[in-house]
Formats: sequence, structure tokens, C-alpha cells
Amino acid sequence: MSDRPALRRRAGLGFRRAADRYLAVIVLLFASMLTMALVGDSDVGRGVSLAVLALTLLVTFRTSEWRPRSLAIVAMVVASAVFVAVVLAIVGAGQAGRAVAATVGVCLVVAAVAAIVRRLAAHPEISFKTVMGALCIYLYFVLFFAQLFMLVDALTSGPFFAQTDDPQSVDFIYFSMVTLTTVGYGDFTSVVEVGRILAGIEALSGQLYLVSVVALLVGNIGGKLRRPGATADEGGAPPEEPRDR
Repeated sequence: MSDRPALRRRAGLGFRRAADRYLAVIVLLFASMLTMALVGDSDVGRGVSLAVLALTLLVTFRTSEWRPRSLAIVAMVVASAVFVAVVLAIVGAGQAGRAVAATVGVCLVVAAVAAIVRRLAAHPEISFKTVMGALCIYLYFVLFFAQLFMLVDALTSGPFFAQTDDPQSVDFIYFSMVTLTTVGYGDFTSVVEVGRILAGIEALSGQLYLVSVVALLVGNIGGKLRRPGATADEGGAPPEEPRDR
């Protein structure tokens, strides 16, 4: 007869060991970008890109120390969403299929970022792993806005870029990267008003995130995170001393 409590303890230990390994998430994020750039233009390629992105999401959730039962529910939801997007891509839904695939991609990225934020907020102190988690969010910005640009392109009748009428997935990834980093080569510019607004929001978000969140975390490595309602020992503000009347 199997020792179920021991198996549960070993499973829990395995999940704790996988916690905060955000370097693996960063590697998968680069893999997702490369997959979208290399094979994301065909109908089947969009399904493959979503599958890699879904894998990245699941690793993100496990790294963010979600419970096994919650992770199983997330896996079922993600698998269902990817399955629908892949079926639409295979049957040749065209513009509607591209819109659905981009929408699923946006939702996956938002869920991943929320999981990382939730985990980082639970860190007792700022460490190298905290900084790596924050950098994961920065890389997720690239995928998030790239998917948004693809969604806008699928929903509009005219061209998205002024320089080409038939943009590829690599063009959207590249445009998102140079916009987020404010490099501004100018070889790709959006002619769609919504695209211009999103590009401006991405550029501002990227710069504000680096000079505020990442810079503060790097400059305070080893310090305790201050949480509302926490005592001084737990990382909160010290209690006020009573004033003499």
C-alpha cells in the first residue's frame, strides 16, 4: 500500500524546489519570441507558437509556486484555449483565426504576469530571484504588445505598417522590441491610430518600468519588502511612538 502522505510531501517538495526559477522562464520567453518569428505566419505555425507560449505560461505558474491543483486547472483552461485557436488555424479561418489566436495570446500573457506579480509580492525580501522575476515581466511586455499589434492588424482592413502591406510575425515582434526599448529605428511605423497609441503606451511603460520597478529592486537587494499592514520585522513601516501630551 502506497504511502500517500509521503508522496504528497515529495510532490510538495518538488514544487518548492521549482519556485522562483525565473531564469528558465526567461529562456522560454526568448524561445516563444523565436518561435513566433520563425513559424508564426502559417496557420499551423500560429498554433505551434501558442503551444510554446502556453508551455511558458505553465512553467511561469509553477515557478510562481501555484498549488498543484490550481496548476492543473490552469493547464486545462490553457489547453482548451490553445486547442480552439489551433483548430481555427487549421480549418483556415483566415482573419478571424488570426484574431482569435492573438486574443488567446494576450490572455495568456496577462495571466502569466499576474502570477509573477502575486509571487514577487510574497517574497520576504528583495533578492536576485525577485529581480529575475521582474525582468520576466519586462520580457512579457514584448509578447503582450506584439500580440496586441497582431490583433489590431487582424481586426482592421487596411495595412498596419506604412512600409509593408503584408507584415510577418517577426515584424510585429521586432516592432514591439524596438518600441519597448525606445530604440526607434523608424524602419517600421504604424499607420493605424490604435497602433500608434499602443506603441506610445508600450514605449512609456517600458521606460517607466525600468527606471522605477527594476531600478528600485536592484538598488535594494537584500532589503525587506514593505507590505501594507505588516510590522517593522515583517517589512512594514515601524509603529508610531506615542506623543507626550
